[in-house]
Amino acid sequence: DAAEIEATATAAGADPLANIPESEPMPVSGWVSPMKGWQRFIAETGFNAGNVPASVVLTPEKWDQLWDALSKACTTPYHSDLGSDLWQSDWEGDCEDKCLAMRDRLMAEAWPKGALRLVLCKTETGEDHCVLSAETDRGVYILDERARGVVSWHGLPYTWVAREHPGYSLWEKIAA
Repeated sequence: DAAEIEATATAAGADPLANIPESEPMPVSGWVSPMKGWQRFIAETGFNAGNVPASVVLTPEKWDQLWDALSKACTTPYHSDLGSDLWQSDWEGDCEDKCLAMRDRLMAEAWPKGALRLVLCKTETGEDHCVLSAETDRGVYILDERARGVVSWHGLPYTWVAREHPGYSLWEKIAA
C-alpha cells in the first residue's frame, strides 16, 4: 500500500516515487473535430463546461488511485457498442466507456477533471482505441485496459491521434 511504501522509503531516506518512471508531456499540433459519440456525450451531460487544463502532483497515494481505477476497468467485462458509438460512463462498456468510468472514479477521489483526458489512438493492428491520460508533475501517464498498466504514453505501441482539450469543443491533434 502507498502509505507503507512511503513510510519505508522515507525511513530509508529514499524518494517514495523513485520506482515510478518519469514520463513527458504529449506534443500537440493543431485541432481536430471530435467523434460524434463524444459530441453526443457532451451535449447530453454538459461535462466539459467550465473545464480547464490541470496537472496533479504525483504522490504514492495518487499513483495507487490510478492503479485502482485501472484494476476495476481490467476486471469487468468488455461490451462493444456494436457500431452505435454510444459514449457513457460504464465499467462494462467498451474502451471509451471504461475511460469515462475511470475518470469518474478518479474525480470522486479529488482529481481535477482537467487533469484526466480521453485520448484516441490506433493500436498496433490499426484498430481505433481510447485510453485515459493523467496529467501530472512527472509527465503524462496512460491508463490502458489493453496494456493492463499505468504507463508513460510513449511506452505504448500506439499511433497517437488526438486528445480531449478541457473546456473546448475541438480536440488537440497529437504530434507524436
